Amino acid sequence: MAEIVANIKVLPVKHPHLYQKLAQKATELHLLGMSYTKISKILGIDPKTAKKATEDAMSEEVPNSTEFGQSQ
Repeated sequence: MAEIVANIKVLPVKHPHLYQKLAQKATELHLLGMSYTKISKILGIDPKTAKKATEDAMSEEVPNSTEFGQSQ
């Protein structure tokens, strides 16, 4: 029976921030017209975190106007 020696480097896993985990749900609630205060109560987070989650998610979803053939 042959033996194989291997050196494996395990890299640390970077966990997403809380606002990144809640971004989709916070954005859905915000688009329904809820305030950041109301969203924070529903999700059990600080209103600032609700705002950051929503703004972060929405900034990623806003398409560039040139993608739709519109000139700037």
